[in-house]
Amino acid sequence: QVQSSSYAEENLRHAELEELNLRTKIEMARLQLKEGVRISSKQIRYLCEEATRYGCEGQRAEIFATEIAKSSAALDGRN
Repeated sequence: QVQSSSYAEENLRHAELEELNLRTKIEMARLQLKEGVRISSKQIRYLCEEATRYGCEGQRAEIFATEIAKSSAALDGRN
């Protein structure tokens, strides 16, 4: 029983460290988004073409996809 308790404590410490790393990564991404993450015209055009191809009406899909792409780039540490 002592061994399983130690194993559980080790797993808990690992999970807490993973959570801390993820929180730090998210906060860094938020800061990077405030500073500005660029997306090229070519990338925006691609997103628009895909939205049109899938029958999305209006511009919400393109705007949303652009914001997601910028957020993903920030999370990956790209600007």
